Amino acid sequence: MSNTEYPIINSASGGVGGIVDLKMMPNGGEGIPPHFMGYISVNDVDATCGLVKENGGKILMGPENIPHVGRFAVIEDPQGRQVTAFRSAEPDRAEVERPMVGAFCWDQLNTNDLAGSIAFYTAAFGYGTESFGTDDTITTLTSGGKQRGSIMAAPQGVPTHWFTYIVMPTSVPESRDRAMRLGSTIHLEEVVVPNVGRFAAIADPTGAVAGIFEPASR
Repeated sequence: MSNTEYPIINSASGGVGGIVDLKMMPNGGEGIPPHFMGYISVNDVDATCGLVKENGGKILMGPENIPHVGRFAVIEDPQGRQVTAFRSAEPDRAEVERPMVGAFCWDQLNTNDLAGSIAFYTAAFGYGTESFGTDDTITTLTSGGKQRGSIMAAPQGVPTHWFTYIVMPTSVPESRDRAMRLGSTIHLEEVVVPNVGRFAAIADPTGAVAGIFEPASR
């Protein structure tokens, strides 16, 4: 796949993502709306695919190799949401205490089946769990002694979906206004999370939704 077919998204810390034409997906991407899809680093993609199927998930693509990059498989969880299991050909990047500007810093699955989603991701990917304070609608996923993401009960009437957060170089109001000038739609003006930061939810011009995040301290 050439860089023309798969443009890389770069930040100050290097490549942080890529852009895929949905027509390259199985069945030409029919029925798949524009969205951000996270990658989960695993020790063995093929073994993970086995666990995915054992626990009610599906394999949509792969497993297959990308020369000099690694091995991957696109999976679908029992709620119909997609994520990529990935094993890099190179060692994973060193972890940082605070994500840099431009990084995708957090992923949250908002689900219609909280218990079922927690059971799937812990069984298929080996995550541990932590409670989120006294809020029993959110569970934090952990591995290697670190927090990796979260699973939250979706509001009534909202379909299960992944929501990713991007660290912005400017304040939420500034980032939100710039996104609007570039053709984005604002879904959520601003939410403050004490001692963490604040974010807004936007949809880019294609309809892909993400959170623009301003840390409490930089």
